[in-house]
Amino acid sequence: MGGWYLELKSFVLFATNFMTNTLTNACTYYNYDLDLGKKYGYLYNYYVAGDIRNVCPDGWHVPTQAEWTTLVDFAGGDSVAAPKLRVSGISNWNSLYYTNADNSTGFTAFGAGIRLKTGEYWGIDYNATFWTTTLCTDIEGFILGTRIFENQPNIDFVGHPKNYGFSTRCLKN
Repeated sequence: MGGWYLELKSFVLFATNFMTNTLTNACTYYNYDLDLGKKYGYLYNYYVAGDIRNVCPDGWHVPTQAEWTTLVDFAGGDSVAAPKLRVSGISNWNSLYYTNADNSTGFTAFGAGIRLKTGEYWGIDYNATFWTTTLCTDIEGFILGTRIFENQPNIDFVGHPKNYGFSTRCLKN
């Protein structure tokens, strides 16, 4: 499978949100808008992202929290990494809060938003949340997501229900 990827030392990650149409009932475009889907990729629920059959191509996988932490540490740590991971340009993040995104890591995070368990969509151009495969230790049955906001320099890991829709990146095995 062809695709853009980013290599940081021995850490190789897709540089764009992963898109596949093999499990159409468990992923969606933001607001069902195909044009937004072309820009931001699919939003997957955890039943796809965490499936043992692996949504990622052969030789790739959805990262754990520890693997995400490696990327965040490479970008300077969780308190300063977000601008280094966000794609630059006012048209890619809410212009009211756009702050110093420089994408210096080449990760190219877009504010793809999320799909809530109610089926509503939230956060386009404000929020990028990516699945990990790590269970949340604070809330039973929740999975950790890696969250990046448009107006904050930090990145955090927060537990979410499995039926939320988030972006997914694939990490090379």
